[in-house]
Amino acid sequence: MLLERRSTRLVLVVMLFLSGGLQASSLSGVVQDQHQGFPIPRARISLHSQATRLSRRTTADLSGRFRFLKLPAGDYAITVTAPYFMDWETNDVHVGRDVAFELPKITLGIFPGGCEFDRQSRFRGILSSIRRFIFGVGQIKGPLCQ
Repeated sequence: MLLERRSTRLVLVVMLFLSGGLQASSLSGVVQDQHQGFPIPRARISLHSQATRLSRRTTADLSGRFRFLKLPAGDYAITVTAPYFMDWETNDVHVGRDVAFELPKITLGIFPGGCEFDRQSRFRGILSSIRRFIFGVGQIKGPLCQ
């Protein structure tokens, strides 16, 4: 009796997998500073599908990488935001079935006339990275950041 239940469950799982019921895709990428190519940690990435009304959010890690797992196939709009940077949007990302899709590098520009990170010397660059990691900002110059 117990063996019969297990074999029935196994058959159901195999049928779901073959019919596409358990298939899902992933979407990943990297967020970088447009000016110098530095990663932007803790950038916020939002994903939305008009067709399925699916919305998800994630945050980039310290190397600027992010990933959405278990996405159904479809078309998605993506928005990326980060403090002191201009927002980035696209509405034409298509994710296929059972695919690991890697976006091209996303580069965010600094607000015009706003904050710029001071990375003149190696020592200042290291200090700026530590401040940016701990407080979310580097050594900042510019009218918007004073």
